[in-house]
Amino acid sequence: MKSERKRKTTAAVLSLCIHAALIALLAILTLTAAQRDPQDEDGIPVLLGDNADSDQRGGGLPDPTAAEPVAPEEESQTETAEEIPTPPAPPAPPAQPAKPAKPQPSEPLITQKDEASIAAERSREEAKKREAEARRKAEAEAKAKAEAEAKQKAEAKAKAEAEARRKAEEAKRKAEEAKRKAEEEARRKAEEARRKAEAEAAAAVSSRVSGAFVASKGSPTGNANAGATTGTGGIGTAQAKVGSRRVTYLAKPSYTDQTSEGTIVVSIIVNSAGRVTSASIQSATTTSAALRNAALGAARQSTFSAGESNAESGTITYHFKLR
Repeated sequence: MKSERKRKTTAAVLSLCIHAALIALLAILTLTAAQRDPQDEDGIPVLLGDNADSDQRGGGLPDPTAAEPVAPEEESQTETAEEIPTPPAPPAPPAQPAKPAKPQPSEPLITQKDEASIAAERSREEAKKREAEARRKAEAEAKAKAEAEAKQKAEAKAKAEAEARRKAEEAKRKAEEAKRKAEEEARRKAEEARRKAEAEAAAAVSSRVSGAFVASKGSPTGNANAGATTGTGGIGTAQAKVGSRRVTYLAKPSYTDQTSEGTIVVSIIVNSAGRVTSASIQSATTTSAALRNAALGAARQSTFSAGESNAESGTITYHFKLR
């Protein structure tokens, strides 16, 4: 700070010295132009006022041929000087008029106080510029940082959402797979249980009606020609038809009413697995409710080979006949 102030003070002193030198030079040139040599003057002298010589010539102009008055004590010297002819002096060249010096523009003097004020003003302006530049740079850095943080947050959010969707889809897929496996396992167990139950029921029915539906004998006291009025057994056959499917198991109805006989046609619907899902009496030649119910029960327990259709219709015909 001191070196800066010293430099400015030195510059002010040098400026003052230069201005003083210029002013002195202008003064010398002006005085030189004002003091001209009378011998170099060109023109006709004009005398103003009363003059004897001018009155005698009538023109008021001095006679260039008239001799100058000589003092008494100098007469002898003048006479002696007149005896020696003096060569005429060469005419003096006309004096050139002095050119006026160009006025130099005067600059205002700068004092030390003014220098300090200017330096302070410049310092304030530079400080303002630095402050504005720092503020602009800070704003730009803050904006860039905010944009980078916003971009990073957006990317993190998108990544989290994608990960959440992936996990949700994975959980959903696993749940569906577990549900499908559970359903398949349940169907498999249900089918095994049904088949086992059907097999056990068929075995039980077969054991119960082995002497009634297939080869039961009548009363030992009956009449061979006319037959007995009441029987203890009967014989029957069954026929099944469901499209092109093959009969895998044809249940035999129990012959619970040993006083009736006839033919009963049962209408059935078979699913794709070959299981009877619906059974109803299509036609019957007997009104025995026991035989009709036995035919429906046997039809529901029968099974067929698998097929493409899930609701294929067919019939089972039961023949009940007393022996």
